[in-house]
Amino acid sequence: MRSKARKTAMVVYRRSAPIVKKVGRAAGVAALEERHTIAAVMAGIVLGYAERAGVTIPDVLGVGAPATVGIGAWVLGKTTKSRIARHVATGCLAIAAYQFARSGSATSV
Repeated sequence: MRSKARKTAMVVYRRSAPIVKKVGRAAGVAALEERHTIAAVMAGIVLGYAERAGVTIPDVLGVGAPATVGIGAWVLGKTTKSRIARHVATGCLAIAAYQFARSGSATSV
């Protein structure tokens, strides 16, 4: 009696990415997502240093220097589609909102 030859098929499966690559990718994505926070904080720092150094920042429409810079950065970000300019606007407008909530006027510090 002849034995029947068994047919075997090779199974190819795809391995998932190593854990190291996944962690590195996640860290890179997290850093890119926090870019807006870093830009907003840096805008506040630059604005604070400029005011402390005595640089006169124009006050348009009586809304205060931070709001003026924030509105200007927002317009620049919208017209040029610059994300960094919009993040700078977020930081400056947050400072203006804080000043308004604290004293009732965005013009005083």
